[in-house]
Amino acid sequence: MIKKNFIYLCCVIILSSCGFSPIYNSSKNNNFNLEIVELSGDRDTYNLIKNNLIRNSNNDATVKYQIRINTVYNKKSIAKDTTGKTTDYRIEMKINFLIENVEVSRKLSLYETFDYKNINDSVELLKYENSIKQNIANIAVEKLISQLTRLE
Repeated sequence: MIKKNFIYLCCVIILSSCGFSPIYNSSKNNNFNLEIVELSGDRDTYNLIKNNLIRNSNNDATVKYQIRINTVYNKKSIAKDTTGKTTDYRIEMKINFLIENVEVSRKLSLYETFDYKNINDSVELLKYENSIKQNIANIAVEKLISQLTRLE
């Protein structure tokens, strides 16, 4: 019993001080300030992206990027039953970022799709679609932040 507890204690001590830190750690290490210059397209989508970018921006940073965002949101019916009622939908989002700095001007285009089944409850369907939009916006911001860290 004592031997088992000793092995467990050794494992805990070794693993707790191994120096692990996540790759995508919270964006406190960002050395750039993001200024959103222009927003166009689907209002819900670009507001989600704008809020995420503001959260990831460091106002004290010396490197400043000006960003123009253009979003296109499309919801399509991809399958119907015999009565003509839609059973499957596809959400398509195209997000274009134009990143400008004194030294760099770069364009980043992202295209994301998501297929899902229809839900009979319209309120639940709307909540589900909003969560899909939020997730796609989070993915887009993570990719943008990843590109910006490479530019530094």
